[in-house]
Amino acid sequence: MLTSLGFPLPFDLTVNPHSSTVSEDHPGWARSIGLLPPAESWYQDYDEADIPALAAHAVPAAAPDRLDLAMRVLGWAFVWRDQLPRLAAAEPRLAVEHVKDLVASCHTARAVRGNSHGVCVWAGLWSELLEGMTRDWDVRAIRSFTASAVSYLHGGRLDFELVPVLLESLLDCELPLTAHDSPQLRSLRWITSRVTAWSASGADDQQTLERVREDIRAFERVREDLPEMMAALELDKSEIDAVERYVTGLGSWMRGHHDWQQAHPQPRLPEAANLVSPACPCPCPD
Repeated sequence: MLTSLGFPLPFDLTVNPHSSTVSEDHPGWARSIGLLPPAESWYQDYDEADIPALAAHAVPAAAPDRLDLAMRVLGWAFVWRDQLPRLAAAEPRLAVEHVKDLVASCHTARAVRGNSHGVCVWAGLWSELLEGMTRDWDVRAIRSFTASAVSYLHGGRLDFELVPVLLESLLDCELPLTAHDSPQLRSLRWITSRVTAWSASGADDQQTLERVREDIRAFERVREDLPEMMAALELDKSEIDAVERYVTGLGSWMRGHHDWQQAHPQPRLPEAANLVSPACPCPCPD
């Protein structure tokens, strides 16, 4: 990971004002949902990773209920990204089946009994992410999640690559389709995912630093072009507000994740397989 960027990120450092009250419930959720096996040392490692702090810095504009959801989504991703690669190394076919189940759970109202616990937890989170969103968002979110999940089996970063599309739900700023598919916003999403991945996993050298610096400059150049793009698309005020909220959210995610990563370098959990073990132990509805 990059230990220092050597230059200031051009995004405001803000913390969600609801963080202190919302974060109080997060450890209880992680324990009650079975996100980790019930061993105190494992919970201690999870607590030290401070997922609530990541969410509070990464989505500072989220409403209290969406901040709580962001904490839970990131908590799930943090645990899942440790367990799935180990499964893929030992039993690649089973890992592929888990990814298929994850994608399938996005198409149903709930997880199917018999899936792994990780899939069951994700199905519940996905149903919450869908609340208030249109069919257009559902389609593109599933498409993005499918691509991210498949790439994760080949070394990609599930949580980083999926964040840009989830921000629409977490920040209550669903984009009009024309703006979402514009070259400008496609570029900003790609830059956001790449900068986050380099910040967390890139080599700590001058070459990576220069890549991040150039990507940030490119982000700023594209952001300056957005008023012209929105005018050309004839967006109304509510649509313009959604685009601006979303783009600010992308910058907050990059800044918030980088700052969290500096405070928690290479957070790891003890080896576990509770999320990828066949059959779900929790009382999922039939």
